[in-house]
Amino acid sequence: MTLVESIANDLRDLPNAKLVEVARFVRELVPEASRRQREALAKLKGAMGDEAGLAIEEALKEEDA
Repeated sequence: MTLVESIANDLRDLPNAKLVEVARFVRELVPEASRRQREALAKLKGAMGDEAGLAIEEALKEEDA
């Protein structure tokens, strides 16, 4: 098993809250990717008007906080 496969297996075993922590940490390690992601999400803001869209927007606001 390669190192990447081992890490992927470890990630599969983490609860969702811990996966969010890992994702935030990784994004901080790659600032350019984080910037591009924020720009892409900003373009989509308000594009969805239904309940799911509003829930996504709220989650994004929390992520930016």
